[in-house]
Amino acid sequence: MSDVTLRPAPKPFTIHATHGGSTSEVAITGMTIDGVSGTLGYYTIKQGQKGKIYEADVAAKDETITHLEQCKNLTTTPLAWLKLKTIYVPSPGHVGRSWRYPIIIEAYEYDTGIRVTFQQTSGARIDVSIHGEVSPLG
Repeated sequence: MSDVTLRPAPKPFTIHATHGGSTSEVAITGMTIDGVSGTLGYYTIKQGQKGKIYEADVAAKDETITHLEQCKNLTTTPLAWLKLKTIYVPSPGHVGRSWRYPIIIEAYEYDTGIRVTFQQTSGARIDVSIHGEVSPLG
């Protein structure tokens, strides 16, 4: 018998964020995470976990700059958000990005959050989907 330690399987997650177009620059708070709707505005990666983001899709009815952001410590006030990736939609339509090497977000000391923000010249509908997985650090 070998001394093999089995790790738990990664838990996939899907985030769908939608903004109806009432403003032209905001963090999207209306999200559906793994089929459950809420208004928290970010996805939490618990301390001791790491998240991998493999792809993001952005559909917008106007020119849009979308940012994927991370907060390394969800216990601070106000929350400090760092931009990880920017996705530019040059005209009404859809842009999908997938990364051969995923974006890795590690939560060593505190719970970590990820969210979506955007900027537009005028308020227009925007839909964002993010696909990834969460697993224990190590």
